[in-house]
Amino acid sequence: MKLLRNFELHDILFDLESGKEFKNLEPVTNIYGWYRQIEDVLTALYVERNELYFLFGTTKFQVGEDCKVELIQLVENTKELLIYHKEDLTVRFSFPFVPKFNYPAPFDYLNDLEQDWGLFIQEIFNNPVRRRNMISNLMERQ
Repeated sequence: MKLLRNFELHDILFDLESGKEFKNLEPVTNIYGWYRQIEDVLTALYVERNELYFLFGTTKFQVGEDCKVELIQLVENTKELLIYHKEDLTVRFSFPFVPKFNYPAPFDYLNDLEQDWGLFIQEIFNNPVRRRNMISNLMERQ
């Protein structure tokens, strides 16, 4: 099983191998990454074989130095995320966002300001140190 933890509902897991989502109340250590459903599309940021990958529906690619993210506020509660590989737009999607105040960060290497899926993705993609730290943290737990 390759388990991803739901970015918003931390007791919900998704198994990448079976494609099934389920509730889990037991402690789990073999988490490969994080995911969020955007409408009917699975988006995920996870580690596999010591490399970081992004999944958007059926599009999967390795996150590296050539990948950059731009996050745009469309309206008050909606943001748009654009992912570029070199200069080419690879993925583009909008998603609802409602800020949560005084809510604990869902995991230890997340900044309190990053409780927004788009901002989290942007920070991991655009910051090589954060990207390496995420890979290291997830590899330790597998």
